[in-house]
Formats: sequence, C-alpha cells, structure tokens
Amino acid sequence: MTNISKIFAWAMLTIAAGAMFVPDRAHAVECSNGGAGPNPAGDDTGDATATACGNGASAAGNSASAYGSGSSAGNYGAAFGVNSAATGNNSSAFGLGSSASGQSGAAFGSGSNASATDSAALGPGATATGIFSAAVATGSLASGEASVAVGRNSRASQTNAAAFGAGARATATNAVAIGSSSVADVANTVSVESSTNQRRIVNVDEGTLSATSTDAVNGSQLYQTNQLVASIADSSQYFKVDAATGSISVGINPQSSGSNAIAMGTNSVATGANSTAIGPNSSATYKNSAAFGNKAKATRANQQVFGTSSNTYTMPGLTSRRSKLAQGSPTHIVTSNANGDLAAYTPAALGLASTSDIVGLQSEIDKLGRRDRALTEGLASVASLAQPILLPGQTFAMRAGWGGYDDASAVSLTAAGLLARDLLHSGSGTLIADAGIGVGTNEGEVAGRAGVTFGW
Repeated sequence: MTNISKIFAWAMLTIAAGAMFVPDRAHAVECSNGGAGPNPAGDDTGDATATACGNGASAAGNSASAYGSGSSAGNYGAAFGVNSAATGNNSSAFGLGSSASGQSGAAFGSGSNASATDSAALGPGATATGIFSAAVATGSLASGEASVAVGRNSRASQTNAAAFGAGARATATNAVAIGSSSVADVANTVSVESSTNQRRIVNVDEGTLSATSTDAVNGSQLYQTNQLVASIADSSQYFKVDAATGSISVGINPQSSGSNAIAMGTNSVATGANSTAIGPNSSATYKNSAAFGNKAKATRANQQVFGTSSNTYTMPGLTSRRSKLAQGSPTHIVTSNANGDLAAYTPAALGLASTSDIVGLQSEIDKLGRRDRALTEGLASVASLAQPILLPGQTFAMRAGWGGYDDASAVSLTAAGLLARDLLHSGSGTLIADAGIGVGTNEGEVAGRAGVTFGW
C-alpha cells in the first residue's frame, strides 16, 4: 500500500472513531485520542462545522478539519496526520508533518510542503513553493511559478520550468528536462541529459519537412541529408569562392587570384583584376582581360580573346533579318590584322566611298548610260541619212532610209531639190539644196542634216 493510501485509510479510521464521541454542542464534534495530557481532546474553535481530532489538534477555521496529534486546519482546510497543517484557505495536508500554507494548496506525504497559492506537493519531503507549481516524488522541489518537478530530488526553479526524472533539473524559464539527472539550463529548450552525459531519443517518427515545419526529424531523414551533403562536398572541391577578393574558381586546379576574377576549366588562370578565363588552359593575367576557349590567352589589359589561331568562327545569325533590324545605322566596316585584332571603321575613315558617294556615282553612271544609248542611236540615224541623187532632168528627189549601229537602229527621211541652173554660163553652175531627219527606234533620239551643193 502506498503512503498516500495509508494516509487516507488512517484518516477514515480516525473519522470513524471520532464519530463515537458526540459533544454537548448541537453541531460541533470533538474527538479524543484517549490518552492523558494537558489537552486530551481536540480544539474545534472554528464554526459549528469545524472538526478537530487528536491531542493538540486545532480546527480554527470555518469548516476546518484537523485529524491527528498536533494537526491544524484553517478555513475550509483539511489536515490529516501528526503535526500536519492545512493553514491556507481551501488547503489540504496529508501525512506526518505535511504543510499546506498556500491558498488552495495540497501537500501529500510525510514532510511535504505546499506553501504557494494553488501549489501541490506529493511525496515525502516534496516541496512546491511557486504559485501554480507541482512537486511530485520524494525530495522534489518546484519553486518557479507554474513549474513542475516530477521524480525523486528533481528541481524546477524558474517560471514554467519542468523537470521529469530522478535528479532532473530545469533551471531556466520555459526549460524542460526529461530523464534522470537531465539538466535544462537554457531558456525555451528541452534537454534529455546533461552536458557531460548524453542519451539518445529513439523510436521517433519522421517529421514533416517544409519551409514552415517545426517538427523534429529522425535519423533516417538526417541520413538522407548527410548523403546529399556528402555529394555536395564531393562536388565542392571543384568550386571555390574567395569572399575576401570576390574571385571564383571552377574545375580542376583553376587559379583565380585577381580581384573579382573568374577561372573556369582545368588549369585555367585568371590573375588580373576583373579578369575572366573560361576553358581548359585558358589564361587572363591582365586587368579587365578575358580569354574564352581551350588555350585562349589574353596578352594585354582590356583585351578579350576567343580561341586560338587554329579555331574557326561561325555566327549563323549574323545575316538574319533580326540582326539587321537590331543593328540599325550608321554601320561600320570590321577589319582584322594578322594577329586577329579587330577594329571597326566608317567607310570614309578607310578612304572608301560613302553611301551618298555611291548613289551619286550610280546617278552619273545612269546618265552615262543614257548618253551612250543616245549616241548609239545618233550614229544609227547618221548611218540612215543619205542625200537623194538627182538624175539629169530631175529637179526634186526624196529618200527613206534605215541605219543601224551596235544594238541601236534608226529610220530617216531626206530630200534634195534643184535651186538654180546655168549660174556660170549655159550648161554650167548648178545649185542643189538637201536636208534630212533620222529618228532612233529605241530611245527616240533625233538626228538631222542639211546642205547645199554647187556644181559646175
């Protein structure tokens, strides 16, 4: 039988024995332990419902009950056991020397003590001195407000602290100590052992993994995480960031010692400030330089090198419509020297004709073409023009002709007329006038001729 059960059994027997002693007063009950002494009967100085049983027992409050030698009870209190005391309003004390002095306090067990409001002490020597506190088991102490100490010699000394297990200690606010000799001395923490002795937590289900989860995780989940971390660690040996210089190295044996330098690729080197080397064995050792491609090497500051002399370059989108639209104007001509150094110039800077020059030249060429075609048709017209021949006795003649030259042709009409005879003497001195016009058949160019013939 437990101590508490024995206390309740003893109390019930005492009450039964006391019922056999009915005092003269109408309602009060006085009990005697049957022994000798200065005060063999209890003192029920409370109201008519107070009860005191035992040598020196005192029930001094309303509805107070005191059972046992030297026991005492206040208003609505109940004290059971030798020298037990339930002096707090509505308090209860059970056991030898138990004390419940706090309002609504409860002390169960020899030497137990509940001295604060709504406190509870259960077990021999258990002590609850914090309001709303509870101490359970031999020698346990709950001194913090709303604290709980469960287990032999356990301690909970701060607000909302909880200690579970023999010798467990919870000495910080909201701290929880679980297990024998566990120590929780940091606020808002849970401890299952002390700093010098640790224990495992087993049979833990998998916790929820999410951005907002506050669940605990178990070993299998951490194993998965460790595997991932190990994989990242294997990969991280090929990736390095220097926070002091801002440099980045990626690959096998890269070097990026320059400020804000980037080296990517096996044996790549970027030692110049703001330099970039991308590709195996690429090198950018000058300020603001960049080398791209296998064995590409920048040889001066602010230079960008793409590949080596053995490389070819292809840009499929260079001639696309979108590239042309994005390019806009004015445009430049890109030139290269034997080393592959590029530059861009306007046509004028290279001594080349500009667009306006080319347009003007084309205009002149067009004029020349038209003049050439006109000249060709003119020659064709000339070829078609021939003077009609006046035979003896004729005074007027006309002739239609056709002429051609190169790929041009023309048609013409000529006429001749006798103006005078015998100007010198009879039979001598003839004056003849002739004229003609030719028209080209392609461009419509017109040519003409006229003349006077004097014969004798």
